[in-house]
Amino acid sequence: MRGSRDIPLALIVAATTVFGIPARADGPGACTTAPTFDAVLSALAGEGWSPIDTPTDAQADTLAWALSASYLAGDTGGETPDAIHALQRRAVPGLARKVDTDTTRTRLLADGAGGAMILTQTRTMPDRVERTCQIAAGSPFPNAPSGMLAFDASAIPDAPRTLIVTHTVLTEEVSE
Repeated sequence: MRGSRDIPLALIVAATTVFGIPARADGPGACTTAPTFDAVLSALAGEGWSPIDTPTDAQADTLAWALSASYLAGDTGGETPDAIHALQRRAVPGLARKVDTDTTRTRLLADGAGGAMILTQTRTMPDRVERTCQIAAGSPFPNAPSGMLAFDASAIPDAPRTLIVTHTVLTEEVSE
């Protein structure tokens, strides 16, 4: 019953381990398959994603939905999707001001069709790099590779249709 407000919220968070060996890079699959942060950005640019320096109000709302995905999938703390979105919406301006460090890089991206993505890569310890892509889009990703699953959020009023979260662990970022 798509569109029913009685559907329980569920989201599959894809966790993929990659050992520096690129595989398919269809659509947002680059989040899980590209060997380096710059390679992810390059592959996503080829798919129509571009960096956002200062999000518009519409982009900020979409980015907030991307941030909300993990909460909607797990413990909502008894909050409604709208309340979770409102809380995450307040975090977006801080994301836009993030500065790269020696260990962490973050980019906000838009796809030109109303979709938005938060790409973060962090060196959590020597020989360990973690990359997360949080995506909210108005349409499904038909070319999403196996291991990356998307949630149809159309039952949530005002939410983009598709929410995706990927988390990739690399043993080390490969030099290009």
